[in-house]
Amino acid sequence: MIVAVVFKPGRGIQNSGMSWAWIYLVFPWIGSVVAVIVYEFLFKKGQDAVEAREEQVEDAENAEARLLQQE
Repeated sequence: MIVAVVFKPGRGIQNSGMSWAWIYLVFPWIGSVVAVIVYEFLFKKGQDAVEAREEQVEDAENAEARLLQQE
Protein backbone atom coordinates (compact mmCIF):
# COMPACT_ATOMS: atom_id res chain seq x y z
CA MET A 1 0.00 0.00 0.00
CA ILE A 2 2.70 2.48 0.97
CA VAL A 3 4.81 1.46 -2.01
CA ALA A 4 1.87 2.12 -4.33
CA VAL A 5 1.41 5.62 -2.93
CA VAL A 6 5.10 6.53 -3.05
CA PHE A 7 5.96 5.00 -6.40
CA LYS A 8 2.71 5.66 -8.25
CA PRO A 9 3.50 5.77 -11.97
CA GLY A 10 2.88 8.97 -13.85
CA ARG A 11 3.86 11.32 -11.05
CA GLY A 12 7.12 13.19 -10.98
CA ILE A 13 9.51 13.24 -8.06
CA GLN A 14 8.26 16.71 -7.10
CA ASN A 15 4.75 15.49 -6.43
CA SER A 16 5.55 12.08 -5.05
CA GLY A 17 6.22 11.03 -1.50
CA MET A 18 9.90 10.64 -2.38
CA SER A 19 10.41 14.39 -2.03
CA TRP A 20 10.06 13.81 1.74
CA ALA A 21 12.45 10.85 1.83
CA TRP A 22 15.30 13.00 3.19
CA ILE A 23 13.43 13.20 6.51
CA TYR A 24 13.90 9.45 7.01
CA LEU A 25 17.62 9.79 6.35
CA VAL A 26 18.35 12.91 8.41
CA PHE A 27 16.13 12.80 11.48
CA PRO A 28 17.45 9.50 12.93
CA TRP A 29 20.93 11.03 12.98
CA ILE A 30 19.65 14.21 14.59
CA GLY A 31 17.72 12.18 17.15
CA SER A 32 20.75 10.10 18.05
CA VAL A 33 22.92 13.20 18.52
CA VAL A 34 20.25 14.74 20.75
CA ALA A 35 20.06 11.48 22.73
CA VAL A 36 23.82 11.49 23.35
CA ILE A 37 23.72 15.13 24.46
CA VAL A 38 20.81 14.47 26.84
CA TYR A 39 22.55 11.40 28.26
CA GLU A 40 25.91 13.07 28.76
CA PHE A 41 24.81 16.46 30.05
CA LEU A 42 21.51 15.79 31.80
CA PHE A 43 21.19 12.16 32.84
CA LYS A 44 24.78 11.60 34.00
CA LYS A 45 24.88 14.89 35.93
CA GLY A 46 21.57 14.02 37.56
CA GLN A 47 22.88 10.61 38.55
CA ASP A 48 26.02 12.18 40.01
CA ALA A 49 23.92 14.63 42.04
CA VAL A 50 21.75 11.81 43.40
CA GLU A 51 24.80 9.74 44.35
CA ALA A 52 26.43 12.72 46.07
CA ARG A 53 23.24 13.38 48.06
CA GLU A 54 23.01 9.70 49.06
CA GLU A 55 26.61 9.82 50.28
CA GLN A 56 25.85 12.93 52.35
CA VAL A 57 22.84 11.26 53.92
CA GLU A 58 24.84 8.10 54.61
CA ASP A 59 27.66 10.11 56.21
CA ALA A 60 25.18 11.97 58.40
CA GLU A 61 23.58 8.69 59.51
CA ASN A 62 26.99 7.21 60.29
CA ALA A 63 27.97 10.27 62.32
CA GLU A 64 24.70 10.09 64.24
CA ALA A 65 25.23 6.38 64.93
CA ARG A 66 28.75 7.06 66.25
CA LEU A 67 27.43 9.77 68.57
CA LEU A 68 24.79 7.44 69.93
CA GLN A 69 27.39 4.73 70.54
CA GLN A 70 29.64 7.14 72.47
CA GLU A 71 26.86 7.99 74.91
